[in-house]
Amino acid sequence: MRCPICKKRIRINKNMLYYIPVNSFLITNSYYECVDCPKCGCQIRLQERIGKKEGAEKP
Repeated sequence: MRCPICKKRIRINKNMLYYIPVNSFLITNSYYECVDCPKCGCQIRLQERIGKKEGAEKP
């Protein structure tokens, strides 16, 4: 995967992932899987997940 801002190639592993809760009117237990670019620091949203995730916050 490449960062959409700085175009650096990123190899994602499970240690890099963190989860951001989504506040939605229809779906209450959903969150985004996110990762930060190691070069520029921007947040990259990978996909939305539905269901409760334990520890849905940035480590």
